[in-house]
Amino acid sequence: MSDYYDALATLQDSYILKIEETKRLAVVEGALKIKKTPEMLEAREVIKIKRDLRTKEIGAALEALKVVETKIANGKKKRIILKKPDGSCRILTPGKRIKLTIEEIAAKDTPGNSEPIIIEDLTIIPTDTTFQKAWMYDSSTSLIDIDMEKARIIQGDIIDELKKEKRREHLEIFLGALLDGDIEKENNIKAQNKKIKDLPKSDFSEITTPKELKNAIPNQLL
Repeated sequence: MSDYYDALATLQDSYILKIEETKRLAVVEGALKIKKTPEMLEAREVIKIKRDLRTKEIGAALEALKVVETKIANGKKKRIILKKPDGSCRILTPGKRIKLTIEEIAAKDTPGNSEPIIIEDLTIIPTDTTFQKAWMYDSSTSLIDIDMEKARIIQGDIIDELKKEKRREHLEIFLGALLDGDIEKENNIKAQNKKIKDLPKSDFSEITTPKELKNAIPNQLL
């Protein structure tokens, strides 16, 4: 962000302030481009910064840029892990509109039963959120693991929901066949629905990895 501040600082020189508006704006736009921040800004923020510069409100422009710097730091570099006493955790991602620092957000939004842990290494956050409710933060390794016992319960719930969805699909097809008087299709759907109904309760006790668990779905439900 120093490039941006340097660019704005030059505008305080009495000579620079006398140059035409298009050149002054070019300095700011050039500084923005250097820091690659346009996508982080709302149009109204850009307009305000330009207006402050046109009216020689350099201090206001600098304040606006501090907000932008905070957004960049919060949005691109850091996350907050909210860890409960049992190790379970969830991730808090600062919003782009937030004008607080990451530390201020952690202090403000951390529930009383959680410990805020600010991280910069986002690679420790699993990209697959299937078992997000089973995430556990290990303070000794600074890594997020998955509690397989909780994950097995989650997978069981997923399969139960898949069964419901499949039976709803079968019902729609069956009603269509009934209206059409298609006896063969009616019987076929009845047979498929019975297979779903008769599926044994899933047993994931022998599965030891999240990947295997996620893929443990009966073929009838695929």
